[in-house]
Amino acid sequence: MVLVVGYAIAKTISGVLVNHVIEHFDLIGASQGYMNSMISIGITAAVLSTIVLRWKFKKTSIIVFSGILTAATMLFTGLSVSFFMLLAVSLVLGVSLGWIDIYSNSCIVDVNRAGSAKNQSVLQGWYSVGAIVAPVVVAILLVKTSWQGVYVIFAPFILMAVLVFAFNLKVVDKQVLNSGMDSPKITRGEIKEFLKEKRSLILITACMTYYIMQYGLFAWLVRYMSVQYEAEGLGMTSITVMWICTAISRFAAPRLPIDNMKLHAYGSLIAGATLFIGIFYGNAWIMCVVVGIGALTTGNSLPALINRCVVTYEGNTVLPTAAMVLSIQIIGMIVPPVLGAIAAYSMQGSMILLVIAIFISGIYGFLFMRANHGDGAFDRPVS
Repeated sequence: MVLVVGYAIAKTISGVLVNHVIEHFDLIGASQGYMNSMISIGITAAVLSTIVLRWKFKKTSIIVFSGILTAATMLFTGLSVSFFMLLAVSLVLGVSLGWIDIYSNSCIVDVNRAGSAKNQSVLQGWYSVGAIVAPVVVAILLVKTSWQGVYVIFAPFILMAVLVFAFNLKVVDKQVLNSGMDSPKITRGEIKEFLKEKRSLILITACMTYYIMQYGLFAWLVRYMSVQYEAEGLGMTSITVMWICTAISRFAAPRLPIDNMKLHAYGSLIAGATLFIGIFYGNAWIMCVVVGIGALTTGNSLPALINRCVVTYEGNTVLPTAAMVLSIQIIGMIVPPVLGAIAAYSMQGSMILLVIAIFISGIYGFLFMRANHGDGAFDRPVS
């Protein structure tokens, strides 16, 4: 959990400091988005590497190495003397973040498969905590230092989080970590079998359509509020509200005596309906409220969908985890330009796309429960 807080800070800090990077290097046009694009490319490369390569190290060892690499690249980001150096470092940072994401989500299932739904939700809840903390701490540090100084200051704290994780690997009962921690090469046959599984495809589709809404709001809400209501500040507040409500949902949902797919399916319908109301109500404050409601009802959806995909698949946990993370990365690369293209004709139209996507995700949640009904999982809470 400590490691994931550090991971969340390292992953979200670039979005917080993007304006400072643009001003420092006098970037114009498409180059303004190159830093985040390189991080996304690095994460995608990391996901693909877990599928096509055979690692000789245990998953936990890869997490430790990736964490140290993340701390180092944070330091070198702050020390970058040119934009090209910054882009190269950002690519490596993305690779390290991608490995941490995949193997931490895989390991938490390996350690305790029966209780993995609850543990995975809590893991993602701590990610939300890191995402909430990062902008606040960055704002405080920027009063005293530059954006480069912020990266340099954060680097040792990221390293400290990794060392806490590494220390606990030494003191924990080794029998807990001996099972399922190897990182085997995934064969083409395994990939084909995984993609033939109807429930896997349903879950991947549900995850992708859900992430269209979640990432679309993260990437576009401030812009929408600025243009539609001239309320940029309230747009930033809405993002903070969204993270807080997401964290609450992820910590609270596993404690409810309700199947996590039911929570996702019905929560998606509520999120879509309230977001639709917010778009056409014509009030910025109402929009902020409905974003919070949607985060409360679907905040746990991402860990729930990833967990269901992993525990439903009977093979190694890396393959379904990598498939879900890869699907998320594809959405992350596609959604922003699509929203921008739609917004050229209608700002409200760009937001309606998010409503349609979350409704589809909810429908696929119901389809999964129907497909899974035969083994009784429809009626059995997963926690």
